Amino acid sequence: MSEYKTKSNITLVQQRETPLTAKRDATSVSAKRTRSKMSPKKPTEEATKSPDTKKRKSDAVAERLNQPVEEWTKVQPKKKASNIKKGKSIRPRADAIIIEKMEKEMSYAEILRTVKSNEQLKNLGNKVKTLRRTQKGDLLIELKKSEKAAANECCAAIEKVLENVAKVNLRSHNVTIQCRGLIKDLNTDDELFDAIEMQAKVKRPDKCTIKSRRKTYGGTESTYLMLPAEDAKKVLARGHLIVGWTRCQVTEVTTPQRCFRCWAYDHLALKCKGPDRTNICRRCGNEGHRAANCNDAEKCVLCEGAHTAGSGKCPRYKEALQKIKA
Repeated sequence: MSEYKTKSNITLVQQRETPLTAKRDATSVSAKRTRSKMSPKKPTEEATKSPDTKKRKSDAVAERLNQPVEEWTKVQPKKKASNIKKGKSIRPRADAIIIEKMEKEMSYAEILRTVKSNEQLKNLGNKVKTLRRTQKGDLLIELKKSEKAAANECCAAIEKVLENVAKVNLRSHNVTIQCRGLIKDLNTDDELFDAIEMQAKVKRPDKCTIKSRRKTYGGTESTYLMLPAEDAKKVLARGHLIVGWTRCQVTEVTTPQRCFRCWAYDHLALKCKGPDRTNICRRCGNEGHRAANCNDAEKCVLCEGAHTAGSGKCPRYKEALQKIKA
């Protein structure tokens, strides 16, 4: 009995001295061992695969390794988009001479025979591209593009021959451009003309090429110039000009086509079915006088607004311009 009591006392002391976590670890290890003995081991993927599948996989890896390595291609950086909106490319048209007869009794055939019989105009036929009638019925002589330099001389010679018989006018292809950002009273016209001549490499414009000026925000102004189509194309290709110390943006002025019979914007005079407004005033819409001699209040015949017909304030003009830009 004494031996049994001593053994039981020793076991109680050992249980008090060993911590509780050690007991838990021991029990968990023993439980794992019993489970592993009872449940069989699951086969791995490598073990389940047949020798044929292993061989096919090794062959595929070998083929990939034997394939040639593709060369790297150098990626080009994207070009920055310009803020300038480029319009349609300008196609310069050839010059043309328009002959409008003054005497009703004389026909255009007789006028043409008179021009051909003149000794000074014998070589005119080599410079002519086409000969046709205009919508008004006048005679139009279109010259070749290579004869642009001789257009003024030909027009002057024909006008001299038909001095009291017909009116002779030279029609050239001109383009209106807008120079924005010029500072008023600081950038002079001479500086603008010098910039066009030196930077665009074209003939120096004259003061008569300036159509108008308009005030813009910040004390700046926009100048509108009318230049020959070939010169305007070179100026617009630059996108800007350095006038003095000022950088100004250059853009083409686009205007919608308009019927010169009824002044509408959705058709031309050849297909016009509207009222004939050729003899009324563009300023007030009344008959008997022209806009140059008009002192009445402005009234548009298209929208009845307080502005002249064809003005940029007209809603009909804005709608037609929006269609062109779209």
